[in-house]
Amino acid sequence: MMRKMILISLFVLLGGVLVLGGINRTLAKTTGTTLLQWLAGEQSTKKPRPFLSQGLNQKANSAETTSSNWESFNATIVSVNDLALQVELEDGRVLILEGRSWQYAKNLGFKAKIGEEIHISGFFDEGDFEAAILNHVVSGLEIQLRDSSGRPLWAGRGNSGQN
Repeated sequence: MMRKMILISLFVLLGGVLVLGGINRTLAKTTGTTLLQWLAGEQSTKKPRPFLSQGLNQKANSAETTSSNWESFNATIVSVNDLALQVELEDGRVLILEGRSWQYAKNLGFKAKIGEEIHISGFFDEGDFEAAILNHVVSGLEIQLRDSSGRPLWAGRGNSGQN
């Protein structure tokens, strides 16, 4: 009986930690304030910024896109780590490159520091911005993440080698 109570308590604790982590991430993305800062009553000195996929000229692209649908932005790196690259566009909007596209860029040697400038090109797919080309202004390194049809270069050929 005691073992069951301990096990249930551990599951409840784990669930609570996961919920708090989700709240912390949401607060950090929307207001720039972490959960601990919010609980302490601290206000972020940064004004909340919409994410790139919110309120921008969103295009509903089909699975196949062409480089003529692409948009290009100049941006400043505001955060970079193993999980994501966060940049601020010239108009103050924020773009986050994460997941497979960020891992692929790092594997190809893309390195950057906070405050450096990059040029990023890509397209919108169902409201989300998909980065296709990263150009590091300081080093001149250009990394292509997707081909001209928008297909990720880290993905296999698929379709039994047929395009």
